Amino acid sequence: MRIKTEWHNPAHAGDAQQSSGVVALICWRLASAAIASLRKEDYRITDPAQGYAIIAEILYFLVHLADRMAYEKFSPEQRLAFVTALANRLGEILHDNVLDVPGVDRDADYKGQFIARLNQRADDYATFGYTEAGPDFGFVRYLGLRIMDQLPPQDRSWIVDQIMDIEVPKMVKTLKKAIIELFPNSRKSEA
Repeated sequence: MRIKTEWHNPAHAGDAQQSSGVVALICWRLASAAIASLRKEDYRITDPAQGYAIIAEILYFLVHLADRMAYEKFSPEQRLAFVTALANRLGEILHDNVLDVPGVDRDADYKGQFIARLNQRADDYATFGYTEAGPDFGFVRYLGLRIMDQLPPQDRSWIVDQIMDIEVPKMVKTLKKAIIELFPNSRKSEA
């Protein structure tokens, strides 16, 4: 997946809060591409609610992955600002997209629901490891299991393998590249 990680205004380069919007759009594109890939592989994603539930699970994973990557680059304050802005922007994007689906409750707070579930998932993802090589087996498998829960029984046999072996490596590679290019000079020791 091609991503744009250069600023027209160099003053924004390396700014955690400004760049979180760019990372949010990259995460959204990654989640959308994963859904398209799953459909291409004939997984039954038949209605918008199911599709958005899967997208949300992928976004929870990507936010926690970005948080681990931010740990390596930012001070604790910068990291908190980055992850908070990222989560809020993704919640807004999800909310806006869900509202485009005919028949949904237009008064529901989809962003609030996204943030609440993201915080629940934080407790789970916090138990998994992350190294320079990327997320550990449990981190990746957990995403596969959460997506498996969203699929009909006939599609559950292979989805965890699909997520772990095919979808996640693409997402990790793209997100890591974006973080490196968006924050080339950021370091934990700089405040």
